[in-house]
Amino acid sequence: MLRSTSIRDALDALYAVPRVMVMETKVQHLMDKVSNKSVGELLIKLEVDQQSKSSRTGTSNEFVNIFVVLGTMQRRLLLGKLEFSLGRGPTKIVADKKIKFDWDVANSHGGEGEGVMLLQILVDNVRGMDSSMLVKLR
Repeated sequence: MLRSTSIRDALDALYAVPRVMVMETKVQHLMDKVSNKSVGELLIKLEVDQQSKSSRTGTSNEFVNIFVVLGTMQRRLLLGKLEFSLGRGPTKIVADKKIKFDWDVANSHGGEGEGVMLLQILVDNVRGMDSSMLVKLR
């Protein structure tokens, strides 16, 4: 039988994990004027909901690192990535981020129809809590 303090400690640890939600995505197709290549740009609006350090345990990292990875559905090719850090706090933070990628590679490996990309979000030091979603190219 578990003691109530160990259950509270487990719940405190779970609530201390930041929750990252994708609020909005927008894909743009651009031409790079220097190289004259097709370039894609994924604009992402993320909301990070995080708890402040636990008053019971008194432990917390000062920052949380978030990794965003963009890839193709077919052949699982890496299109782009970004990493950013946020300070811990009791509030929700909205972050607007941008990932540039090779439009031709994304289009040729995006699958049938209009094509899709795989967007994956990983939170540092939290195993098994990553999330992923499909983003349409058009």
